[in-house]
Amino acid sequence: MLYFVLHHGNERNITPELANTLREAVKHGCKLILSQDSRFEPFEEYKEFSFEHIVDDTPAAPDFAAFQNAVLKVIPEGEWILWVDFDEYLCNNFFEKVKPYLDSKRAWVYQVTRINIIEPQERVDDLIKEYGWRYVMIDVPEYGKVKAINFPDYQTRLSVAGKGKWYGKVHDLIVVENGFKQKTLPFDGGYILHRKSYEKQITDNALWSTYTP
Repeated sequence: MLYFVLHHGNERNITPELANTLREAVKHGCKLILSQDSRFEPFEEYKEFSFEHIVDDTPAAPDFAAFQNAVLKVIPEGEWILWVDFDEYLCNNFFEKVKPYLDSKRAWVYQVTRINIIEPQERVDDLIKEYGWRYVMIDVPEYGKVKAINFPDYQTRLSVAGKGKWYGKVHDLIVVENGFKQKTLPFDGGYILHRKSYEKQITDNALWSTYTP
Protein backbone atom coordinates (compact mmCIF):
# COMPACT_ATOMS: atom_id res chain seq x y z
CA MET A 1 0.00 0.00 0.00
CA LEU A 2 1.22 3.50 -0.85
CA TYR A 3 -0.17 6.49 1.01
CA PHE A 4 -0.22 9.71 -1.02
CA VAL A 5 0.11 12.73 1.30
CA LEU A 6 -0.77 16.10 -0.19
CA HIS A 7 0.25 19.15 1.82
CA HIS A 8 -2.01 22.16 1.30
CA GLY A 9 -1.50 25.68 2.59
CA ASN A 10 -3.39 28.72 1.32
CA GLU A 11 -3.72 27.84 -2.38
CA ARG A 12 -7.23 28.28 -3.75
CA ASN A 13 -7.18 26.05 -6.82
CA ILE A 14 -5.59 22.77 -7.75
CA THR A 15 -3.59 22.69 -11.00
CA PRO A 16 -4.72 20.37 -13.80
CA GLU A 17 -1.38 18.53 -13.54
CA LEU A 18 -1.78 17.86 -9.82
CA ALA A 19 -5.39 16.81 -10.34
CA ASN A 20 -4.22 14.26 -12.91
CA THR A 21 -1.54 13.06 -10.49
CA LEU A 22 -4.18 12.49 -7.81
CA ARG A 23 -6.39 10.59 -10.26
CA GLU A 24 -3.43 8.41 -11.22
CA ALA A 25 -2.71 7.77 -7.55
CA VAL A 26 -6.28 6.58 -6.99
CA LYS A 27 -6.11 4.46 -10.14
CA HIS A 28 -3.03 2.71 -8.74
CA GLY A 29 -4.66 1.97 -5.39
CA CYS A 30 -3.07 4.72 -3.30
CA LYS A 31 -4.82 6.03 -0.22
CA LEU A 32 -5.03 9.84 -0.24
CA ILE A 33 -4.30 11.92 2.84
CA LEU A 34 -4.69 15.70 2.98
CA SER A 35 -2.34 17.58 5.29
CA GLN A 36 -4.38 20.75 5.66
CA ASP A 37 -3.13 23.94 7.30
CA SER A 38 -6.14 24.73 9.49
CA ARG A 39 -5.51 28.47 9.15
CA PHE A 40 -6.80 28.23 5.57
CA GLU A 41 -9.84 26.81 3.80
CA PRO A 42 -9.51 23.55 1.81
CA PHE A 43 -9.02 24.03 -1.91
CA GLU A 44 -12.16 24.36 -4.05
CA GLU A 45 -11.83 21.06 -5.92
CA TYR A 46 -11.37 19.12 -2.66
CA LYS A 47 -14.66 17.21 -2.92
CA GLU A 48 -13.69 15.45 -6.13
CA PHE A 49 -11.13 13.36 -4.25
CA SER A 50 -11.87 10.93 -1.43
CA PHE A 51 -9.22 11.54 1.21
CA GLU A 52 -8.73 8.76 3.76
CA HIS A 53 -7.80 11.30 6.43
CA ILE A 54 -7.63 15.07 6.73
CA VAL A 55 -4.85 16.00 9.14
CA ASP A 56 -5.02 19.61 10.33
CA ASP A 57 -2.82 19.59 13.43
CA THR A 58 -1.42 23.02 12.65
CA PRO A 59 1.46 24.10 14.92
CA ALA A 60 1.36 27.49 16.63
CA ALA A 61 4.30 28.67 14.49
CA PRO A 62 5.36 27.60 10.98
CA ASP A 63 6.91 24.17 11.36
CA PHE A 64 6.92 21.90 8.32
CA ALA A 65 8.29 18.91 10.25
CA ALA A 66 5.36 19.15 12.68
CA PHE A 67 2.95 18.80 9.75
CA GLN A 68 4.75 15.65 8.55
CA ASN A 69 4.92 14.06 12.01
CA ALA A 70 1.20 14.69 12.56
CA VAL A 71 0.49 12.72 9.39
CA LEU A 72 2.60 9.79 10.61
CA LYS A 73 0.11 9.28 13.45
CA VAL A 74 -2.61 8.08 11.03
CA ILE A 75 -0.53 5.79 8.79
CA PRO A 76 0.16 2.17 9.84
CA GLU A 77 3.79 1.26 10.46
CA GLY A 78 5.53 -0.36 7.54
CA GLU A 79 3.48 1.38 4.84
CA TRP A 80 5.13 3.50 2.15
CA ILE A 81 4.36 7.25 2.08
CA LEU A 82 4.71 9.61 -0.86
CA TRP A 83 4.91 13.28 0.19
CA VAL A 84 3.78 15.86 -2.40
CA ASP A 85 3.39 19.63 -2.11
CA PHE A 86 0.53 21.57 -3.66
CA ASP A 87 2.71 23.18 -6.34
CA GLU A 88 4.11 19.85 -7.52
CA TYR A 89 3.02 16.95 -9.72
CA LEU A 90 4.48 13.60 -10.74
CA CYS A 91 6.14 12.56 -13.96
CA ASN A 92 4.33 10.34 -16.45
CA ASN A 93 4.02 6.71 -15.29
CA PHE A 94 5.52 7.54 -11.89
CA PHE A 95 3.73 4.74 -10.07
CA GLU A 96 4.83 2.08 -12.55
CA LYS A 97 8.40 3.37 -12.44
CA VAL A 98 8.71 3.49 -8.66
CA LYS A 99 6.97 0.19 -7.85
CA PRO A 100 10.04 -2.09 -8.24
CA TYR A 101 12.02 0.07 -5.82
CA LEU A 102 9.29 0.04 -3.20
CA ASP A 103 8.76 -3.71 -3.59
CA SER A 104 12.48 -4.45 -3.19
CA LYS A 105 12.46 -3.27 0.46
CA ARG A 106 16.12 -2.23 0.07
CA ALA A 107 15.40 1.19 1.59
CA TRP A 108 13.24 2.93 4.16
CA VAL A 109 13.66 6.35 2.59
CA TYR A 110 14.22 7.53 -0.97
CA GLN A 111 15.32 10.95 -2.12
CA VAL A 112 13.51 11.82 -5.34
CA THR A 113 14.71 14.16 -8.08
CA ARG A 114 12.66 17.35 -8.28
CA ILE A 115 12.68 19.53 -11.40
CA ASN A 116 12.16 23.17 -10.42
CA ILE A 117 10.44 25.19 -13.15
CA ILE A 118 9.96 28.96 -12.97
CA GLU A 119 7.44 30.68 -15.21
CA PRO A 120 8.02 32.66 -17.29
CA GLN A 121 11.36 31.05 -18.09
CA GLU A 122 12.73 34.46 -19.10
CA ARG A 123 12.89 35.38 -15.40
CA VAL A 124 15.13 32.46 -14.39
CA ASP A 125 18.29 34.50 -14.92
CA ASP A 126 16.95 37.14 -12.52
CA LEU A 127 16.57 34.51 -9.79
CA ILE A 128 20.05 33.18 -10.50
CA LYS A 129 21.51 36.64 -9.95
CA GLU A 130 19.37 37.35 -6.87
CA TYR A 131 19.96 34.12 -4.94
CA GLY A 132 23.15 32.66 -6.39
CA TRP A 133 21.30 29.63 -7.76
CA ARG A 134 22.21 27.74 -10.93
CA TYR A 135 20.30 25.94 -13.63
CA VAL A 136 20.72 23.08 -16.08
CA MET A 137 18.95 23.04 -19.45
CA ILE A 138 17.11 19.73 -19.78
CA ASP A 139 14.34 18.31 -21.95
CA VAL A 140 11.42 17.04 -19.87
CA PRO A 141 8.73 14.92 -21.60
CA GLU A 142 5.98 16.49 -19.47
CA TYR A 143 7.08 20.07 -20.19
CA GLY A 144 9.68 20.38 -22.95
CA LYS A 145 13.02 22.18 -22.74
CA VAL A 146 13.40 23.94 -19.42
CA LYS A 147 15.97 25.76 -17.31
CA ALA A 148 15.80 23.45 -14.28
CA ILE A 149 16.90 25.38 -11.20
CA ASN A 150 19.40 23.64 -8.91
CA PHE A 151 18.99 20.37 -10.82
CA PRO A 152 19.01 17.67 -9.59
CA ASP A 153 17.16 18.95 -6.54
CA TYR A 154 16.92 15.81 -4.40
CA GLN A 155 13.97 15.81 -1.99
CA THR A 156 13.04 13.21 0.61
CA ARG A 157 9.60 12.24 -0.65
CA LEU A 158 9.30 8.49 -0.09
CA SER A 159 9.51 6.98 3.38
CA VAL A 160 8.29 4.01 5.36
CA ALA A 161 5.99 4.83 8.26
CA GLY A 162 7.49 4.04 11.65
CA LYS A 163 11.12 4.11 10.46
CA GLY A 164 11.95 7.75 11.11
CA LYS A 165 10.90 11.18 12.34
CA TRP A 166 10.87 14.59 10.65
CA TYR A 167 12.94 17.52 11.93
CA GLY A 168 13.32 21.14 10.81
CA LYS A 169 10.83 23.99 10.69
CA VAL A 170 11.71 25.13 7.17
CA HIS A 171 14.20 22.77 5.53
CA ASP A 172 12.66 19.62 6.95
CA LEU A 173 14.41 16.26 6.76
CA ILE A 174 13.67 12.80 8.04
CA VAL A 175 16.07 10.98 10.35
CA VAL A 176 15.86 7.18 10.13
CA GLU A 177 17.05 4.44 12.46
CA ASN A 178 19.53 3.05 9.91
CA GLY A 179 21.34 5.47 7.61
CA PHE A 180 22.16 2.63 5.19
CA LYS A 181 18.44 2.38 4.47
CA GLN A 182 18.33 5.90 3.00
CA LYS A 183 18.90 5.92 -0.76
CA THR A 184 18.44 8.06 -3.86
CA LEU A 185 15.85 7.02 -6.40
CA PRO A 186 17.35 6.83 -9.91
CA PHE A 187 15.99 9.42 -12.34
CA ASP A 188 14.33 6.68 -14.42
CA GLY A 189 12.63 5.48 -11.24
CA GLY A 190 10.44 8.58 -11.21
CA TYR A 191 10.71 12.30 -10.55
CA ILE A 192 8.67 15.28 -9.37
CA LEU A 193 7.95 18.49 -11.28
CA HIS A 194 7.79 21.68 -9.23
CA ARG A 195 6.28 24.58 -11.15
CA LYS A 196 5.99 28.07 -9.75
CA SER A 197 5.61 31.62 -11.02
CA TYR A 198 8.48 34.07 -10.66
CA GLU A 199 6.33 36.29 -8.41
CA LYS A 200 5.36 33.38 -6.13
CA GLN A 201 9.00 32.32 -5.80
CA ILE A 202 10.02 35.81 -4.70
CA THR A 203 7.13 35.95 -2.20
CA ASP A 204 7.91 32.50 -0.80
CA ASN A 205 11.61 33.26 -0.38
CA ALA A 206 10.79 36.45 1.52
CA LEU A 207 8.39 34.54 3.78
CA TRP A 208 10.77 31.65 4.47
CA SER A 209 13.53 34.07 5.44
CA THR A 210 11.37 35.14 8.42
CA TYR A 211 11.08 31.59 9.78
CA THR A 212 13.36 30.29 12.49
CA PRO A 213 15.25 27.19 11.19
